[in-house]
Amino acid sequence: DLGGWTVEIRPEHKALYHASGFLTCGLITGILGQATALWNVMDSDDQEGFKVLLPLLASTVKNLETQGVSKSMTGPISSGDTGTIRKHIEALETYAPNVLPLYCESAIATARICWNTLDIDSDKQQEIIDLLESHTNGPKSIIGN
Repeated sequence: DLGGWTVEIRPEHKALYHASGFLTCGLITGILGQATALWNVMDSDDQEGFKVLLPLLASTVKNLETQGVSKSMTGPISSGDTGTIRKHIEALETYAPNVLPLYCESAIATARICWNTLDIDSDKQQEIIDLLESHTNGPKSIIGN
């Protein structure tokens, strides 16, 4: 009646199942909270940020439903735009350094998952990974390595 279905999970994978749900919902909610908080730094408020960002998130969810993860990638990672990524890093270093690790780690993980379907050469990919990793404590993603 609810439109669900049964999924069998081996007992040893139940924590991974739960972690995947948390990554999908809990962390996305947390990331949206961090993104909206940036609006406070821009002399606005997080409610204004929420009003602006929620339609972007809704559009992304629609794309995910119809195109899948890799083909739904947007932004400077998907286009290989190192200059914009550098500007993001500089702005976060200046105005929201506590968000910088989240940005870099998320961008690295996302890039490694999605680049297999994007038209970005391996040198550009490595340049972006190196730039992002230079603002973290090194490579951490286990997915897509």
